[in-house]
Amino acid sequence: MKSKLTWEEILTKQLPHGFFFLMQEEFQFHLTRKWRADIAAWRCNEKDCHLPTWAVIIEVEGGTWAGLPSHSSGKGIARDMEKSNEAQALGYKYFRFTPAQMRNGEAAEFLKRVLP
Repeated sequence: MKSKLTWEEILTKQLPHGFFFLMQEEFQFHLTRKWRADIAAWRCNEKDCHLPTWAVIIEVEGGTWAGLPSHSSGKGIARDMEKSNEAQALGYKYFRFTPAQMRNGEAAEFLKRVLP
């Protein structure tokens, strides 16, 4: 039986070795809200890894196509906007992809192109 790969495992296979210093799924990025990122990832400069060069949050937006009210209703969209705005205010680069974009490599190609 074939086991299902996690989003982190999929990106790890598609990106060059060492592209991210650290990746973590279901990362709670906010101190007072219970928001979790599908994936949070960090990259350090070559000389000092104590402070990351940048940090990203990657959200996989599967509920959009399923018509789930948690993402496609007005209230759900407003919640998603609040979450992404808070993440960006905290300094994270915030990216959203569909499951198909994650699986077919489009997300990885985009990240390689836009992240230094």
